[in-house]
Amino acid sequence: MPLYIKEIEADELTPVRVFKQLTGKNKALLESSLKFGLNGRYSFISQNPVDKITLTEGNTAYNGQPSTALFLDEVEKRMSENVVNDHRFPFIGGALGYVGYETIHQYENIGEYLPDPLDLPEAQLYLYKEMVVFDHIDQTVFITSIESQEKVDALATELQKESQLSKGEVQVTAFTSAIGQSAFEEMVETAQVAIRQGEIFQVVPSQRMSANYTGDTFEIYRRLKRRNPSPYLYYLEMDGCTIIGSSPESVVAVHGQTITMKPIAGTRRRGATPAEDDILAAELMADEKEVAEHTMLVDLARNDVGRMAENGTVEVTKLMTVEKYSDVMHIVSEVSAILKQGHTAFDALRAGLPAGTVSGAPKIAAMRLINQMEQVKRGIYSGGVGYFSFNGDMDFALAIRTMVVKEETLHVQAGAGVVLDSVPAKEYEETLNKAKALMEVARYDSFNR
Repeated sequence: MPLYIKEIEADELTPVRVFKQLTGKNKALLESSLKFGLNGRYSFISQNPVDKITLTEGNTAYNGQPSTALFLDEVEKRMSENVVNDHRFPFIGGALGYVGYETIHQYENIGEYLPDPLDLPEAQLYLYKEMVVFDHIDQTVFITSIESQEKVDALATELQKESQLSKGEVQVTAFTSAIGQSAFEEMVETAQVAIRQGEIFQVVPSQRMSANYTGDTFEIYRRLKRRNPSPYLYYLEMDGCTIIGSSPESVVAVHGQTITMKPIAGTRRRGATPAEDDILAAELMADEKEVAEHTMLVDLARNDVGRMAENGTVEVTKLMTVEKYSDVMHIVSEVSAILKQGHTAFDALRAGLPAGTVSGAPKIAAMRLINQMEQVKRGIYSGGVGYFSFNGDMDFALAIRTMVVKEETLHVQAGAGVVLDSVPAKEYEETLNKAKALMEVARYDSFNR
């Protein structure tokens, strides 16, 4: 199948301007920048998906009609009808959306489904056939379509209309924890009992914080982009919710035949000065607990990648470097390999989701404990937000530093890695530090503990 493509004048266009200018349904923005090297080369915008695949309580549906297939099998089937052998860009259209944490129920027995106060599908992916692609290295903008040149030209015409980029307004009430500090600390203590009994080595309990709002949530995205730029910025208008995120981490990516995972674990707050920043970074790298936890998760990533890799190709391409974001710094590693012949990007996501950095180790045992401790579904949090491209590539960001907008409420969720010598109060504070950027760009000044 051919790819229809057109370069358009780019000197006055930005991803935010294009997104605001488009007027279609289910608009989607995946944005990055060269601040993060080649990983930030491209941004993508689309609208008006042609198909929708959902997973609800373990039941798959295609355009609202029940399917007997597993969710990712259904997505792969629909994607196979539109294979495009064109790798000029990693994403040329395809399935875009989220695959939530509870998708794991289709592959592993981690316990009963928990209640879901947000009442959202476990996964939603939409099929987009047209795409606006920003290449931040070449400073060019392209429109692509797998359908026709007419579709490309129509989208180009829409973008060339003069428009005013207006600033939205949003008002947000205080964020409130769904469970409170004492209940979270009880989860930490429960986890430590399981660790002492040898059931697990590490686990990541989480808490959800919510606030009411009025106004334009895209303004929250714009603030977040300025406050906490990350390799994976996204704003997705889904049926039933909007997703706003600034994730530092990929669950798993496949480009060509290379599969990559990037475990991030080990956290410190940012310093008030460069000197304090350096002290905190050195302290982080000298912390035996943090280093041990990170090493465990690198091993877990190697195992997950190894299940999909050609023998002898698994490699730790980056080991324990410190990456700094607006409010926190993390220890980061990278594991890559050559995808085994006969395996696809769908197999890679099955192997990698959910990431060990938001579940624990051993992964299945940790998820069973999470299911016992946490009172409600995680949903989008700690799943993946990203795409499967018609050319076979795939990239899903880990859904952390992510806000879910449901009706008039904003929801933010964050977790902390618990090991034997964790201090419950410090783990609670870690969840607040991780959620801080999101809550501050909305309204962190009046968080109710």
